[in-house]
Amino acid sequence: MASGERVVSMKRLKREYGKLSQGPPAGVSISLPSDTDLYVWEALLSGPVDSVYKGGLFKVRVCVPYPVS
Repeated sequence: MASGERVVSMKRLKREYGKLSQGPPAGVSISLPSDTDLYVWEALLSGPVDSVYKGGLFKVRVCVPYPVS
């Protein structure tokens, strides 16, 4: 993996994480399980009020692939 590609992807992930952590969609919260790995995110999703998932809390782990050259 080229270090330049990784730097670009890390900048993008930092920017996207910052946006989502400051203004997440309703019923969503996000976190980073590790302070050193921006490629793994965790989210908690609340079930929509008007659905069978009402009251549910769902944990999601998102693993962004590392850039390859």
